[in-house]
Amino acid sequence: MNTVNKTLDFTQGMIARSFLQHAASEIDALKRDNPFGIGYGKCKSTGAGDLTKRGVSTIIHCVLPVFDKWKFEQVS
Repeated sequence: MNTVNKTLDFTQGMIARSFLQHAASEIDALKRDNPFGIGYGKCKSTGAGDLTKRGVSTIIHCVLPVFDKWKFEQVS
């Protein structure tokens, strides 16, 4: 599981950069297939590149809205 911004910029954040390092061709295909990015709340999956050697078969990339603590409502 990977959270990424809606422009699919994998250079931001340590985890995203790590996925880019290990699954670059899969991420390039994701970006090519979604040239305008993906919207908030949407997810896309890719292969895991060389992370398959570590037991990972799929990476799910999700775009989450930016957390705003002032708008956060507690669910009871």
